[in-house]
Amino acid sequence: MKAIALLMTLLGFSMTAYADWERMGAGPASAVLYKSAGAPERTGPDTFKLWHVVDYAADQDYEGKPFRSMKLNYEYDCGKQALREWLRVLHKDGMGGGLTVYWTHGPWPWVKPEAGSVDEALLNSMCK
Repeated sequence: MKAIALLMTLLGFSMTAYADWERMGAGPASAVLYKSAGAPERTGPDTFKLWHVVDYAADQDYEGKPFRSMKLNYEYDCGKQALREWLRVLHKDGMGGGLTVYWTHGPWPWVKPEAGSVDEALLNSMCK
């Protein structure tokens, strides 16, 4: 009986974690993109920041370390069709779970994303 109660508690926590993210439109075939369910943070007339999760279908590799998902905090400039990274955290498990494999923080310079990249899919989805 205690095992069932523990399992139900853990399932409740995992569902709560997923409830914080909204699945986004089309992205690369290798990943599912999510955005924070909260409102974007306005940083200027055409700019805003938002959290994302990139959930990969298979393990990815960063310097020999496998990871399954990334949490990203990006700032978007929809007028210039550019973005910049504020924070990137690679996680061992899906949906930003498990151990942290790598992290970096900025802000980094504004960039125009490469065609077919996760960044391009995020920018296109956020700046419709």
